[in-house]
Amino acid sequence: TQVTVAWVAPAVPPAPYLEHYELSTSSVSAAGPFTSLGSISSGTFSFAHSSLSLDTTYHYRLLTVDAAGTPSLPDTDGGGCATLHKIQLN
Repeated sequence: TQVTVAWVAPAVPPAPYLEHYELSTSSVSAAGPFTSLGSISSGTFSFAHSSLSLDTTYHYRLLTVDAAGTPSLPDTDGGGCATLHKIQLN
């Protein structure tokens, strides 16, 4: 089973300072622990996650990383620094 996770470029940090994204997932809880799915270039806005199990909830965390290598802080307040998604496969 496969799911495509997609996102919109954040306003923070501004696009010229955005180096790449770090995508991670957890099938345990929204608080983690998270396993990295890798670094994704700043011009890419989706990731196909394959080999997923049915009847499992997956939580996704997307962090932005600036040109200095500093990642955004994980949060879910809608501030644009990071996003968190929950997907249930049935």
